[in-house]
Amino acid sequence: AEYMGEDVFWNGVLLFVLLSLFPASVCSSPACDNLTLANIMTRFSLLPFIQRCSQSDRLLGAVFIYHLVTMYILHMLGSSEHIEKAGVIPDMTFGLRSDEFHAVLKQYGIRGRWAYMKFELFDMFFYQLAWSSFSALLISRTLMWAFPAKHPIQKYALLPFLAHLFDMLENSVSLVLTFMHPFELRSAVRVHGWLCTFKWTTLLASGLLFLFGVVSVLGTPALKSVANKTQMYSQSETHKPSTEIAG
Repeated sequence: AEYMGEDVFWNGVLLFVLLSLFPASVCSSPACDNLTLANIMTRFSLLPFIQRCSQSDRLLGAVFIYHLVTMYILHMLGSSEHIEKAGVIPDMTFGLRSDEFHAVLKQYGIRGRWAYMKFELFDMFFYQLAWSSFSALLISRTLMWAFPAKHPIQKYALLPFLAHLFDMLENSVSLVLTFMHPFELRSAVRVHGWLCTFKWTTLLASGLLFLFGVVSVLGTPALKSVANKTQMYSQSETHKPSTEIAG
């Protein structure tokens, strides 16, 4: 009974997030078919913008440098002695129970919790923006090389932004939990675990999509060469009988 109101609140928050991200999965109306995240982003011209930007070597290089700078700063923030003393960052750990999550926060101490909150805020507003932008540009560039610009697979270049969204939601829950410590929000910890799983799943999917693009780019010339050789061989075979008859 003590946590009943809290459970209802956080389960409502999770339901709102899921309905916002995946309305087509819970809506039977044909009008919901186009309400997917990729289609919404495409409708707001984000995909054509990413495709144009991915063709600029200078822009890609500048975003890569920005990504390296933010990654270094994030590493420095995460190397705080108070955070390292605990040896655990909740964002990097799956399946933490409420007592385990708050045990980590307790190990951080007051200064460590402030350092963790700064780590989360920088990750949310700077590093993830740099990572998602660079990853989307890189994936879009490889897919543009391998497939036509209007190919349906092109919209999956926006997948890193979905990972960014999950990370922002996860970090927001982390900030609430850290700020409310030592008061435990058990349902919030469960939501944090789900968002962490969603985040790492989309991060892995983004990496696999990039590798697929690279393999497609490298494989396209080879496939064309094999197709040309096969066509030349079939043409030579069709001309053989006529040559023999003529002889």
